[in-house]
Amino acid sequence: TDTIPETTQQLSWGTLTVTEYGMSIPFTFKIDALSEFDVQQLIRGGLLDDCVKVIDGTVETEFNKTPFRYGGTSTSTGTFYTASSCTATNTSALNTYHVDEMVAYLRQLNVPGFSGLNGDLVFIGTPKTLKGIKAALTSIYQYTEMGLKYIANGEIGRYNGVRFVESNFAGAYTFTPSTGAATAVSWSGGYSAPGYLFGGPTVREAVV
Repeated sequence: TDTIPETTQQLSWGTLTVTEYGMSIPFTFKIDALSEFDVQQLIRGGLLDDCVKVIDGTVETEFNKTPFRYGGTSTSTGTFYTASSCTATNTSALNTYHVDEMVAYLRQLNVPGFSGLNGDLVFIGTPKTLKGIKAALTSIYQYTEMGLKYIANGEIGRYNGVRFVESNFAGAYTFTPSTGAATAVSWSGGYSAPGYLFGGPTVREAVV
């Protein structure tokens, strides 16, 4: 006969800012007619490459606003931060110790994995960032059906419930939307740009 306790779930509206990007390349059909190459194909390829980098750079800027940070202070020690800044000097390349520490931290916070990846988390990093851990990764041919099922785009392997994905641009460069400029990231200790470890769902997407 006891009354079931009641509570509320906070629901609130968010805001969305739409930003337009553009790039133009001068072109005339005279160039197309006199050229020995397929000029239109070259231009389309260049614009597509630019579009991908702009999107990756813009998304990475949002990822970089995370309050949770981790810095590897040695090959077997690290420090967590929760104020959107990492003050520790990163003196270690990414290795299994650091991955284990970050995974345990997120699991303790009850961060869920991605349902489409069998509950795994996802780590996005540059090839240089992931260089030190590649040897420890389980080959995608060992944990998926013929290496073709449940593979994330750019996935190179799996370790401790984490799918590792390479990104050649986002993370390696700082993207400035107002100018379209990309500046290579410098990382303390001579190590590469930071990586991002995610649970799901990570973001909400709005298509305009």
